Amino acid sequence: MFSALLDTCVLVPSRARDVLLEAASTGVYRPLWSSEILAELDRALRLLQTRRGMAAEETDAYLVRLFRQLETSFPDALVTDWESSATTATSRCTPSSQSCSPPGPRPTWSTSAAASA
Repeated sequence: MFSALLDTCVLVPSRARDVLLEAASTGVYRPLWSSEILAELDRALRLLQTRRGMAAEETDAYLVRLFRQLETSFPDALVTDWESSATTATSRCTPSSQSCSPPGPRPTWSTSAAASA
């Protein structure tokens, strides 16, 4: 099974999020995200719900349910220590390079992911 980093841009449209997470729940791939992505998701959804006229309390309850579902359904999706790999990857990837494989340590997965590996 391959892993895919899901950025906020694919998690905010609820239909895209539902399709991607449904596919992940059947084992098609392993979804990954960072705490930064989840924080951005929180901000984006709060803004959208406010624009739609949803009360703050209702938005809070919606987000609590959503993040609880994400954590429960995909407990090994949270990627940590990714910053060093991202910096290395972007500094090594140039238009003329043949490969963007960064040297050095790989990102560390969350505790539950490490235990299941």
